[in-house]
Amino acid sequence: EEEEEEEDLMILDGPPEVDHNVGGVLQDDQVAEPNAEDDEENPFPPLLHDNNEPPENAPPDNDPPDNDLLNNGPPENDQFHNNALENDLPENDPPGNTVSSPLTPSTSIYRSRMDMVLQMNTHACAAIDHVGRTPLHYACAARWLPQQSSTNVTTPCAISLLVAARPSSASLPDGHNRLPLHLALGRGGRTWTTGIRPLVSASPQSVFVPDALSRLFPFMMAAAADYAGKACLNTAYELLLGAPNLVQGGVKEHESERRLRRKIEELVREKEELEQMIKRKRVEK
Repeated sequence: EEEEEEEDLMILDGPPEVDHNVGGVLQDDQVAEPNAEDDEENPFPPLLHDNNEPPENAPPDNDPPDNDLLNNGPPENDQFHNNALENDLPENDPPGNTVSSPLTPSTSIYRSRMDMVLQMNTHACAAIDHVGRTPLHYACAARWLPQQSSTNVTTPCAISLLVAARPSSASLPDGHNRLPLHLALGRGGRTWTTGIRPLVSASPQSVFVPDALSRLFPFMMAAAADYAGKACLNTAYELLLGAPNLVQGGVKEHESERRLRRKIEELVREKEELEQMIKRKRVEK
């Protein structure tokens, strides 16, 4: 019964106060003395006091509030954002285009959030998974649909921001020896104005590399695509401007193949004639 009464009192009055200096339980007429360690200066003082005012010795906060950064975008002197913006938008992009124009509020917020994430995790842009792909590979491989929301990860600015954060990723092949440009033209269904331009700007030599899966050059992949009609022809044209000798090389290779085929046919005919001559001589003997 006494134990039950003590448990009831503990439930009503709460657990006894513990003196951290001694480690024992205080009686009702005792008061815990303050810990000497509490008087020492805290190496990590709180940013705000109870009255929501910064401490006297706190350094000045030069960073803009999160709400301002999300609503208004990064400041104009943010070179990281400006590089991504220049690589993403075409010069004649009509205002109000929800696909690529920064004038859309949702797109502006999306860019700002991407900026903050990439600036805090720049090293993650170089991370390679078990199949040899970086975040840029996955952004390029994500299927692009014009009717998608501008806040989707497949928006063109995702590729631009990832390229701006780490341009060398545009030249890095994955485990299947495919470049981000190949994935963007193939699975991603991208065009020149929806992600191809920043990839070519960061890695101009990629236009000379054939796809390991289809064996086609990038301009061939763009010309053979079955999406966006006129836009994919524009993409093929822009890619050919960066590698015009590929067309000339293809014509020369075709002519050399025809000459080789004629040579082989001539050798086969000569062989047949020699065999017939040998047979006739054997018959005569």
